[in-house]
Amino acid sequence: MSHHKPSSGLKRFLYSIFSFYMNKGMHKDAAKGRMYDETLEAVLEMAKADPDIPDHALVLSAQHLSRHLFARGKQLTEQKLKTAIEAEDVQTVEQIRPQIALIYEAKIAVDAFIESYKGVK
Repeated sequence: MSHHKPSSGLKRFLYSIFSFYMNKGMHKDAAKGRMYDETLEAVLEMAKADPDIPDHALVLSAQHLSRHLFARGKQLTEQKLKTAIEAEDVQTVEQIRPQIALIYEAKIAVDAFIESYKGVK
């Protein structure tokens, strides 16, 4: 018998939201965006309404954002930028580098918040 985290069921539920919008005829990218938007909105509403750990929930959200920024920056650097440099595609390199820099700056700011925020009792 395999043991799964409760989040495995949540993932299946999220994909069912995606499937719902796909079945309604929505374009794949729009359906995925809708899935993420509705999910994150539901989590935000729960965190805002939670009287027990509002600061902890805020820091957890920031930690997830930091990981997402890191993952996207790494993906852009390793896949898009590297390919553009190897192809000597100057235009693409010039387009991607400022975007990677913005992601990096945002990650630094979020990480600084995570390290310094103490919450309010």
